[in-house]
Formats: sequence, C-alpha cells, structure tokens
Amino acid sequence: MKDVHLFAVFVTFVIVSLFSYYSRSNRGENSGMDSDNFINVGSKNGPVANYSKPRKILIYTEFFYSGLPWPGLTTSEDFTQFKGQKCSVTNCELTYDKNDSMSSDVVIFHAYNMPSSKEMFRLQRQRPQHQVWVYFHLENPIVTSYIAPHKHRSDLDNVFNWTMTFMRESDIFHPYGFYLPLTKGERSSVPSQNHAIGKTKLAVWLGSGCGQVLDERKVRMMYIHNLRKLIPVDIYGNCAKYFHQTVRDCPKTADDHPTPECASLLKEHKFILAFENMNCKDYITEKYWCNPLELGLVPVVMGGADYKALAIPGFYINVFDFSSLKELADYLMFLDKNDGEYNKYFEWKKLYKVGGCLRGYNMASHYPWMCEVCAAANNGSLLSKPKFYKKVQNFYDPEKRCGIQYSRLKEIISEAFDNSQKLSKIKSNSI
Repeated sequence: MKDVHLFAVFVTFVIVSLFSYYSRSNRGENSGMDSDNFINVGSKNGPVANYSKPRKILIYTEFFYSGLPWPGLTTSEDFTQFKGQKCSVTNCELTYDKNDSMSSDVVIFHAYNMPSSKEMFRLQRQRPQHQVWVYFHLENPIVTSYIAPHKHRSDLDNVFNWTMTFMRESDIFHPYGFYLPLTKGERSSVPSQNHAIGKTKLAVWLGSGCGQVLDERKVRMMYIHNLRKLIPVDIYGNCAKYFHQTVRDCPKTADDHPTPECASLLKEHKFILAFENMNCKDYITEKYWCNPLELGLVPVVMGGADYKALAIPGFYINVFDFSSLKELADYLMFLDKNDGEYNKYFEWKKLYKVGGCLRGYNMASHYPWMCEVCAAANNGSLLSKPKFYKKVQNFYDPEKRCGIQYSRLKEIISEAFDNSQKLSKIKSNSI
C-alpha cells in the first residue's frame, strides 16, 4: 500500500479546520467537546452580525419523498445542533410554513422538488430584497439533469444566491459523509485486531442501477462483468440478473440501514465495490461513507472525485490506480492471502473516526450543514450584497463535471475483452 503518513498529517489539519463542530455556550464555557481538537463550524463564513431576532430559515420543499418536515429536522433546536452538540451560531429559527416566505431570511429549495414556474414567479414577485435563496441538490449532475423538473427553465435564472451541494466549490459544502480526528483519549483506547478474521469471501457489490439507460452506468456494469472473470464477486440486488445470477436481496430497515441478516452477509467479504453510478467531480456517496465504514469492508472505489482529498486516508482502493483489470484482480488476491497487508487498510482507525453518513431521508446526522447555513445566515457581509447565479443549471453542468476518466475506463474494459478473447482462442486451439 502506498505511503500515506505525510498526507494523513496534512489531512488531519484540514479536517480540524473545516469539519469540526465544537461550540461554546453564551458564557464561553466548554460545551463538552475537546477544545484542542474542535473549532467552530461556519467560522470560514466570516464574522457574525448582531441580529436582535433569530434568522428565519424556511425549508420550502420536500427532500425527494421525505415529506415535511424533513426527517430529523423538526424544530429549531434540531436545526442548530449536530448529534447533541450546539452549533457555534444558534441564532436561527426553522420553519416549513410557506406562509413565512415573505418573513424568512433564507429559503431552501431542493432541486428534485422544485416548485412550478407559476409558483416560483409568485414567490419572486413578493420576495424581500435581501432574502437569500439556496439551490440544494445531492444527486450527481447527470442524474439531476434527467430528474430535476427545471432543466431549461428561464424562471430560475438570476434568482439563487447560494448553492448547497456535495461539490466543494458550493457556497455551503454538503457531502454525504465526513470523518474527524480522534481525540487523545480516543487514540489511546483503539484496540488492535485482525480485520481479516471471519471474512471467507472476497468481494461483494450491491447493485440497483444496472445501466439500461445511461452510458456511464453501462460501463460500470461492463467493468464488473470483466472483473468477475478474474475474481469472485457476489452481487446482491436487481442487477444480479444481468450476470446470470439469481436475484438475491440484501434488505434494509426502515431507516435505510442493512438488516442484521444483510449485515452478516456483507461482513463475510473483505472488499466491497463502491462504484458510483456516475464519475462526477467531488461525487462520493453513501456507497463509500456508509456500509464500508460501518461494516469494515475495504471499499474498491470508482468515481470522478479526488479520493485523496475527500476520503479517509488509506481506506480505499481506487480502480484508476491500476493499469488493467488483471492488475487490480491480482492485487485483491494478494491482499486476500496476506492478512498483514490487508490490515494496513484499517490503520486509519488509530487516527480518525467517522463523523456521519447519509442514509435515506434523514438529513440531521450525516454532516453539520445546518450549522453552516445558520452561520452564513448570520453573516452580515454575505447578506448585504448577495450574489446571483445567472444560470444555476450551469453550476451543475454534467458536460463540465462528469465523465471523468470515462474514456480510460472503456480502454481498460476493451483491453480486458481482447485478452479474454485471446485466452478463449488459446483454450479452443489446445483442445
């Protein structure tokens, strides 16, 4: 495994600076988190103005099919804390009442649930001068361009002030998950263990997006098809039928966690294919942040994100680090036979812990984005002269942000197919 120690030091500094959520009470007392390891969320958004009234945050739309209120965010108290820790700025009031549209300081719209043109024109006519509109989405740009009901709507031009997405250049960064450095006390209590014990199978893939429509998903399927010629890969989900396997489900609970039976099945494997449905910039989803980290499977990743910048240092195997499918397959087989090398992928547990991951529609426990929004809503310099996105569709333009390493994937698959054909000819000639 490549040496990641120097990079880990740098990442630790970045995480402490960006992702922490330590806060103090109004009297400046410690809120319970170690102040040596945590700083205020939202501090990068600038100074906090002294507003006499709480800043009103209106969540105007559902989150896909979540209904209102969003799960986990019912009250203002829910919105101004993260996993029991108060945000550094708590001067915010949460509302879902559309009658509050004229009195709200910030209004959040989810892309998939964007209101009709008629409704948006009405809102624009009565919109207060300094009200901030937030364009929020977590789907990748290609899927967004297919499913969001506003792809060519001119009524959305010059109306949004902030973006809130998984892309790092968003005004409010909103990833699917994150990690934190361990405190000194936590580092001293990390037990040593052999993470290979009990894992009798090699790799697994949970597949539901099977590539019938979008080319990039088809390429992902072809990659897995050729990989399975070299190593065993168990497939759960609807996509199994495309690999001539019986469709086997790995069921989830109501809150989108794997059931105990499903978790037991997954934990029999050493690796999980965390292949994103599209290779888009900064796009790392629950495929990486949830099951691999919670169940202890090393993720083999395929995506368009910079994993060195965003993922846990040393806890992933990137398909693009290998020149061929065979090279990747050989490496996985090598790790399968060498517990010491396999266990190196769990060294991160001595330095970091998972902060959260997005499952289902629960918007309250995967990342403290609420704290970021509240801090920004109290930043007078951001609100006095808000910027406007001329065409918000250009922000998530799939032609600019997706298709990363797409041509290289096709080359790797084409080479694997050619090698397979040559091998078949050699076998047939030897008979």
